[in-house]
Amino acid sequence: MKKSLIFWVTTSGDQIEIPLRPFIFPQFSFLGTSMGSTEEFKQMLDFVIHHKIRPVMDKTFPLSEAIQAFKRMEEGKQFRKICLVPDCPL
Repeated sequence: MKKSLIFWVTTSGDQIEIPLRPFIFPQFSFLGTSMGSTEEFKQMLDFVIHHKIRPVMDKTFPLSEAIQAFKRMEEGKQFRKICLVPDCPL
């Protein structure tokens, strides 16, 4: 049986509720990480906004073209980030 790795990151608090049985029986592995406090996250956002830091984007695809975006990534044609955006305004 192939085992899967589950990981998640939270900046909203220390407690979560999940049903354990669906995760235990298939023998999932859990990996946790911490990136700092909520206050540190806010400071990082303020820093990014203040210094106008923007990620280097290769290309933006509408969500309906996600397959093409993944093909571009799989073929190694992208330079840095590929972005998927909703097809309709939020």
